[in-house]
Amino acid sequence: MLADVAESVGYKETAATLLPLLEPLSKDVEPVVKQHLVEQLKALAKFCVTQGGEEGYQSVVDHILPIAALLLEDDKVEVRHSASMTLVSLAPLLTQDDIGQYVLTIVLVSSNCEK
Repeated sequence: MLADVAESVGYKETAATLLPLLEPLSKDVEPVVKQHLVEQLKALAKFCVTQGGEEGYQSVVDHILPIAALLLEDDKVEVRHSASMTLVSLAPLLTQDDIGQYVLTIVLVSSNCEK
């Protein structure tokens, strides 16, 4: 759904209007809202990378990855599971350097939080 909206309005409008809404949605009190949000991030990230070029790629790193990371620490197991699946699906969209710098760091920080 988010990617469909992004497709209909284009990358510039997505970056200006849609991406800033991700953080407030990720803090919704309803777990189902957070779960559905994180499940849609892969398609939104793919749109950003393909339609936004380098700026779109940076949007994934700056806006989408942090939301997935935040939801990895959610209280509800369903949200955490969806966030982990999303994080895995985002990795192929990233460069090898960014996988190491961002994805592996997120995983290491998350694993340390569980101790």
